[in-house]
Amino acid sequence: MTTTAKSAPGARFVFLDVLRLIAAVQMIQGHSVASVLAPAYCVGLSYSVWTFVRGLTSVIFLVTAGLSFVLAEARGNDHAAVRARV
Repeated sequence: MTTTAKSAPGARFVFLDVLRLIAAVQMIQGHSVASVLAPAYCVGLSYSVWTFVRGLTSVIFLVTAGLSFVLAEARGNDHAAVRARV
């Protein structure tokens, strides 16, 4: 089975890839640290700030998904491609 690649109308938006990378690293370190952190260390301002920042991971993923869709839609009006994205 062979597939043909469609020509890209423009370059990739690197900042979206960087945001996804930041979110992925944040997600991995958040789950890793939370699983091994002793309950005695789950108090204080630094833990509260870390928990808040860790909670932003899902927001980053949702924002990058929305931005990707908007930027892809702004490139052209290929209705078949829009239906495939949706």
